[in-house]
Amino acid sequence: FVVTNVPIGPPLVGFGACMNPYLYAYPNWPGEINEKNVGDLEAKVKELHPQFVRIFFLNSWWDKDTDPVIAKNHPGMKQSLIRTIKLAQDAGAKVLLQFWYDPKRYVDPEGVARRFAMTIREMRLKYGLTSIAYVTMQNEPNDEGKDITKEQYVRLYRGLDKSLRDLGLRQEIQIVGGDLLSPKQTEWFEFMGRELSPVLEGYAVHAYWQYWNTAKLGRRVTDTRRDVEALPEAARKP
Repeated sequence: FVVTNVPIGPPLVGFGACMNPYLYAYPNWPGEINEKNVGDLEAKVKELHPQFVRIFFLNSWWDKDTDPVIAKNHPGMKQSLIRTIKLAQDAGAKVLLQFWYDPKRYVDPEGVARRFAMTIREMRLKYGLTSIAYVTMQNEPNDEGKDITKEQYVRLYRGLDKSLRDLGLRQEIQIVGGDLLSPKQTEWFEFMGRELSPVLEGYAVHAYWQYWNTAKLGRRVTDTRRDVEALPEAARKP
């Protein structure tokens, strides 16, 4: 490599990270992360200064303080989530809170969205987590439809938009749709553009790169831009 002071392309828009809501809870605490070393970890996160941070959320972390899958019913998830968001906030980041999944498979999408919106209000007002500025519902919804149907997806997002408006939070919280994998991505962009463009401020995709196949990442980014630009003008989002 030859390093020079001449840029080879336009500047990056920003630097982001996905932070771990289990950081201060089982199975990480107390263990690999503990009171002796957590200060060093937090200082390094702040020094990295991510501008945008994505953090997963489950209703059971807030209501039951645990989950049966990763936390193995150990308590502590609520405080771990709060501390993780606070760490991102102290590092200067804007936070996207990602509603991960619903164990009940969205039998009541509007109810799920309402609970999530109310929790966001509590986080911002009671715990001062005003860095929460973006939300997304359901991770990777185009993964063979095993977690959510398109009909549920539309109800979920429209319900979230309504709930945030009812709570007076819509001006502070932007809604992002997608978190798409590559399968059927074009179909899903057309679907979101048609059904949800009035309630979305942006789209998101997951572009996992492979060090042995570097062209894949370029293809994912290019394909995403093509899919968005092919939508009607009113449905195109950042």
